[in-house]
Amino acid sequence: MVNKRRVVITSGVIAMLLALAWAAAGPVRATLGNTGVPVRCSEAPGTSIQPAESRFLTCVAADGTPFVDGQRVPNGRYLLVTDIMVIPDGGTDVNALTDVTLYDAYGTSGRAYSLRLRGTTTAAYGQHFTTPYMVLPAGHRLEASTAWFAEKWVFVRVSGLLVTNVNYLPLVSNR
Repeated sequence: MVNKRRVVITSGVIAMLLALAWAAAGPVRATLGNTGVPVRCSEAPGTSIQPAESRFLTCVAADGTPFVDGQRVPNGRYLLVTDIMVIPDGGTDVNALTDVTLYDAYGTSGRAYSLRLRGTTTAAYGQHFTTPYMVLPAGHRLEASTAWFAEKWVFVRVSGLLVTNVNYLPLVSNR
């Protein structure tokens, strides 16, 4: 049989120890585990991608870190893709098929992996990933391709983080 008084005293001691540890730790704040810079990528400004066409996306880092030729991930960095948006280009059709594949492209014609997005209306659609779906190493670039049977031209918007290593997860520091 459990002694109720002993349980109450033990619980109280544990609570006091936790409160003391919390107070001794001081204020904490979340920090990034490494240097991460927001990035946005798209096709050339003012242009959309027509059916059966592929385009390399141009990327811009918020701090001005240059992408090689405006497209390739710089040396010593990784691009973590966290958001993808597909926007049909004009028209008033209620139903309009769009079919976009986003590739991790390397070299002159290599492709590592991809993500396919398909919509059946003229509404914009996209994906947000809590954990980056695509991680592009240095020298790789994003390529967007539309299917030959797509009924609309599209704008493709991608955003994410440019990091120095893939250990980007938030850490807690004692500052």
